[in-house]
Amino acid sequence: LRDASTAPGAALRAVRADFADAHERRERPDSPSDLTTREAGTVEILVELTVEDRGDAVAAAAAASRAVLESLLKFHPPLAERAEATKAALEAIDAAFFGSDDHRDASTEARYAAVLRRFRRDHAEADAIVAGLEASSKSSPQDAVDALRTVGDKRTARGKLRAMVRALEALAATLGRSSASDDLMPALCDAVLSANLAGPHAEAAFCKQFCRDEKLLLGVDGYALTSFEIALAALVEGACGVPPPP
Repeated sequence: LRDASTAPGAALRAVRADFADAHERRERPDSPSDLTTREAGTVEILVELTVEDRGDAVAAAAAASRAVLESLLKFHPPLAERAEATKAALEAIDAAFFGSDDHRDASTEARYAAVLRRFRRDHAEADAIVAGLEASSKSSPQDAVDALRTVGDKRTARGKLRAMVRALEALAATLGRSSASDDLMPALCDAVLSANLAGPHAEAAFCKQFCRDEKLLLGVDGYALTSFEIALAALVEGACGVPPPP
């Protein structure tokens, strides 16, 4: 966003005034709200999002993101012509709402926490089951475990997906020719347990919600997320005495 040479950043700057006019702050005494102000150079994105549990933070964030994306594509249509350009635009928007690796503040952290809190509440039972399991005695590749541990540190869906991809790449490199799904899945299950994520199902739900377009999940990103979800399902089913699918 701070790089004027990037198309998403330039487009966000172009829609600043238009978007700010369309989203005025409304004071509601019975529901604390946060007027999102993200300044990155000359970028200002103003969106009202409820940050308390009493509001649907996920729906609010999704609606706000759609509004920004519509404005973005209106002022810079070429961003819709290639999947990679659209991905970059979506990640730029998410970074404005939830923060990024190099820019976080109280507002972005509050919005991210509200959204993740909702996902954790929805998936609390399954995440509690996984939290009660232990990895096998066979140690997982440290690179894979370290990559999965960063999933919870990332603030955008793309950032989380890239961490999952790195984990799979580390596992495949360790397994070598034995990296077929029958060998990869047990190794991934062990890596997930060793990583000890606070809410792995919630992280997967966040990725699915904010990837938005299933077409953008084709390829390695989609494979990584699907593999992560299958590993979680296998762990839960195994803990509940349900044999995993053949």
